[in-house]
Amino acid sequence: MLDLIKDISHGKGVNVLISSHLLPDIERVCDRVVVVLKGQLVSQGKIKDLKAIEGQPLDVDLREKSDSFLSAVRAKGASAAEMKHATYRVQVAGTRDNAMNLILSAAKEAGAQVRGIRLAERSLEEAFLEAIQQ
Repeated sequence: MLDLIKDISHGKGVNVLISSHLLPDIERVCDRVVVVLKGQLVSQGKIKDLKAIEGQPLDVDLREKSDSFLSAVRAKGASAAEMKHATYRVQVAGTRDNAMNLILSAAKEAGAQVRGIRLAERSLEEAFLEAIQQ
């Protein structure tokens, strides 16, 4: 059913309205969401915009956990926190190039192998919960 909805809405140019609390399904087939609480509109927009985190931090995946990497990033003036085993959220002031250079330099100093770097985002569920708690 979800594939049919996605095909109709994306392939045929027809707008489809889905009402659901199953956020993974919504994320799979929808581009935009509207959050309604007690009959009032509390949030709306593109899913990618609602999932964005202010300041655009980066999530850095390392081959293995590295406290040395965390220390090196912080010593360079960035904020960093371990999100889960071997994944770190890094916030760097300045341009994306500055952030990349800082992250790669810290990894080299720490002897850590970078597996991936991506723009951090919250889950749609986190965005939904924030919207209904306002």
